[in-house]
Amino acid sequence: MSLLWLMLVHAAPGAAPPPIVGGEPVDSGAVVLLVVSNETADLTAVCSGSRLDAWTVLTAAHCVLPGGGLEPARVQVVAAASRNDATGSNTVEAESWSVHPDYDADSATFDVALLLLAEPSEGETVALLRDAPREGDVGAPLQLVGFGATADADDNENPTRRAASVPLYEFDSASLFTWDPAGEMNACFGDSGGAMFAPDGKGEPALAGVIGFVSLCEGGSAGGARSDKVLPWLRETVAVEDTTRAPLDDDTGITSPGECGCATSGSPHGLAPVALFLRLGRRRNRRR
Repeated sequence: MSLLWLMLVHAAPGAAPPPIVGGEPVDSGAVVLLVVSNETADLTAVCSGSRLDAWTVLTAAHCVLPGGGLEPARVQVVAAASRNDATGSNTVEAESWSVHPDYDADSATFDVALLLLAEPSEGETVALLRDAPREGDVGAPLQLVGFGATADADDNENPTRRAASVPLYEFDSASLFTWDPAGEMNACFGDSGGAMFAPDGKGEPALAGVIGFVSLCEGGSAGGARSDKVLPWLRETVAVEDTTRAPLDDDTGITSPGECGCATSGSPHGLAPVALFLRLGRRRNRRR
């Protein structure tokens, strides 16, 4: 089971590879690109996120915590279809972030974090699915949306928002697991923090989960935190909207970077977790 990070390098000439294995470009502006960098900005990482409202973005906890030599000091939220489309007008800095208190890096359970932006971000927002999954939902498609790579060996030099429809394979008390029996579609590195959409009671797409981990990009399975399980924490952390569009509690509690409480997840169809790793790379010298 691998956390879905992908380090940025300078773009090379030629067409950019398509993110999300087997996916297609999608106009889902509520899913945004995150560029995470260290203090000196010589090491950066790509993640994805979902805009809850103008001031808050939901992403994966491991995207904003130290790992693989990267000490996150700055997070830029890019509301564009690709990294190459980033401009000053569609890029906003995160002022602070809060990590779910039950996040456990070893099991990748509750792998979610909430970003508070320094200024409002214009664009679409997501609705949260507050209903728990049912056994009858297994086999139904979830739409995975993110800025990740298209293959295990893809450098993803121009992260681009794409979507893929992948069946729900299984779920447990904290996570959703997806797997395409045909081996054609999946999440990949860089999709961390991206969206797992399912229809709500009105048939509208709502955020059912936050992409957090994958076994293999090509032919493997993926998974992430269930929205209904993190909703109570979100209520306590900042006011967001659920699928009824009714405002939740007004309590706020966004913390400064690094102030987090830091625990379980399984893998679908008997896959044993493997060593968690980060794909690293300097801006000019990519390491393997």
